[in-house]
Amino acid sequence: MSSKTIFKSGEPVSNKTALSNYGGHWRYAFFAAPLAAIGIPIYIHAPKYLLDTYGFSLTALGIIFLGLRLIDVIQDPFLGKLAQLIGKYRQLSILFFIFLLISSLWFFFAVEPFFNTFAYVCLTLFFMFTAFSYISICFYAQGIKFVEAQSDRSHSHLSAWRETGALIGIITACLLPSALEYLNVDPMRGFAFVVILLLIIAYFVMKGSWNYGTKDPVKDYTIFLLLKDKTTRGFLILSFLNASPVAVTSTLFLFFVEARLRMPELAGLFLITFFVGAAISVPFWGKLTSKYELKFVLSIGMTLAILTFMFTCLIGPGNFPAFFIICIISGACLGADMSILPAMFARHVAKTKFDNSVAFGVWNFFNKSTLAISAGLILPALAATGFHSGTNHSNTQLLSLTILYCFVPCILKIIALLTLNFGPIERNKN
Repeated sequence: MSSKTIFKSGEPVSNKTALSNYGGHWRYAFFAAPLAAIGIPIYIHAPKYLLDTYGFSLTALGIIFLGLRLIDVIQDPFLGKLAQLIGKYRQLSILFFIFLLISSLWFFFAVEPFFNTFAYVCLTLFFMFTAFSYISICFYAQGIKFVEAQSDRSHSHLSAWRETGALIGIITACLLPSALEYLNVDPMRGFAFVVILLLIIAYFVMKGSWNYGTKDPVKDYTIFLLLKDKTTRGFLILSFLNASPVAVTSTLFLFFVEARLRMPELAGLFLITFFVGAAISVPFWGKLTSKYELKFVLSIGMTLAILTFMFTCLIGPGNFPAFFIICIISGACLGADMSILPAMFARHVAKTKFDNSVAFGVWNFFNKSTLAISAGLILPALAATGFHSGTNHSNTQLLSLTILYCFVPCILKIIALLTLNFGPIERNKN
């Protein structure tokens, strides 16, 4: 039997049929948009939303997000294993987890707590994290199967489509609350409604594309054996280090704009600028990866990110032009991270004996552990200086915020760059 034969429901089908079943690249871009949009309130708005709405302290927020994200991180490899075990019922499992995701999103942002507030928040966030993780793991794992059915087998091509869709979703998520507030609609409740509607549409766009097929006897489904592979381990460590700077800045972004820059009303604009920069840059990075080796192009993006963010510490209150430019350039660097590194890992997994779902479950574990560590260490460290929401802070508090927001991410990015170039990551093109 040809190595390019695809299995569906236990029966071999041709590549042509598989392509028809899987749909085009645009389906992945469309589905990525609302899925990524949900990530904005989960990872950026939630801490400050809880601080302003329910009056939680920074220490309490640190405990909540450290605990929930640790659970979220630990369960990811097992969710990947679950996706593999479910096999041919994956389509049904996706429907269940989408229902869980939209329900928890609505209860978190649109429904007043009807029992203990702390427990209510933790429970809704837990379900939100779990559903988001499972769908993301299946989505990225399915991308490998889709690429294997293509004639060019270009992981970077699919990644460019998928991450462009994700960035469009993120930009939409940044614009929505302000637009809804302008229309006198509750911003977070309206946001939840719109994103839920888009996610339901996206499910039907991707319906029929979640084909797992039969269990391949050649594939290895053991998490611990995956971790023993030197190159795979190198990718996972790199993903952790490279995601850490974004985790830190995402956690502190709203506080930095409000306290250091004293432009809280422009936070939405800065976020949009950042992600627009990322979206615009993806085709540019795609062009470079078609001509140059992936590792080299990613190194350029990471180096540019370090140089750009070093200037952030020099920006004072009200310096809109400088921070606006930094948002554009650092956003473009994020475009490289989002489109190139997952493509490199997907290409590596496709060449190994490891199952796609299990591999991306572990990949998510390393990526999202940075968010848990950031929430558990950064927020309490900032709280230890007496920092609070608002604009009235001492010089010591502002200095602590600047060090955590500017210098720590740069140091982490430098370590990631060294790991990329001196670690066991193979060189490959496209």
